[in-house]
Amino acid sequence: MDATMAAQRARKEWMSVGALGLRLREHLLLKLMLLVGLMIGLYGPFKLIQHFPLRPVVTLPVTWVDQAIPFLPGLAVPYMSFWGYIVAAGLFLTTRADIWRYAWVMIGIGAIGNLVFLVYPTQVPLRPEYMPSAYAFVVEHDNPGNACPSLHVAVTLFSMIVMHGWLADFRWSALLRSIAWVWATVIIFSTAALRQHLSIDVAFGAVLGAAGGIAWYLQLPDMLYQRGMRRQLIGGIGASGRLPESGER
Repeated sequence: MDATMAAQRARKEWMSVGALGLRLREHLLLKLMLLVGLMIGLYGPFKLIQHFPLRPVVTLPVTWVDQAIPFLPGLAVPYMSFWGYIVAAGLFLTTRADIWRYAWVMIGIGAIGNLVFLVYPTQVPLRPEYMPSAYAFVVEHDNPGNACPSLHVAVTLFSMIVMHGWLADFRWSALLRSIAWVWATVIIFSTAALRQHLSIDVAFGAVLGAAGGIAWYLQLPDMLYQRGMRRQLIGGIGASGRLPESGER
């Protein structure tokens, strides 16, 4: 066992700009295409629903949990680092299967969230008027609508689960994973500390993100794709009475 663990450690590399650059270049065109597609296909509808709700918007009530969380406008910068965090989780994947699986789970999380916002639009109460520059930027550009579930929380948690996996390829992976988890935790906490979300938004967002993580580890998108291909193959055999040639598959 000790020899096996030593061999595994020997195969790991140090995290460096060069090592990350090599990971980034793997299937870079596919990553960029999916990144643009996700932004248009998920963030576009999110903003449309937020600005043009089809049903009356419900203002969520403040609970004692929300009152116990201090208002910390200084967390505006970690809050905005969310974008870099989720992009990094996907861009440093190295196989086409993982990249597609990441995209499909993100689509699932975004579609479920947008469906909830469409059927039951919610918003947080009025936010504090204290306006340091970074917090003012958040308030100006982040509408209080589409509150529950918090996609900020859901996507951050799912991205951390994905990042937890590929960080194992590096030496000192326990330390790197701890840093990544702390970063994700600060992002998630900032959603409530900035009054961008209430505790109920965070809770349901965490459930949605955890469900995405389960789908990731169970490889549910791959299983559904393979099942669809098998049905297509069986359907083709039934219609033609023969197995399809290799060029037809």
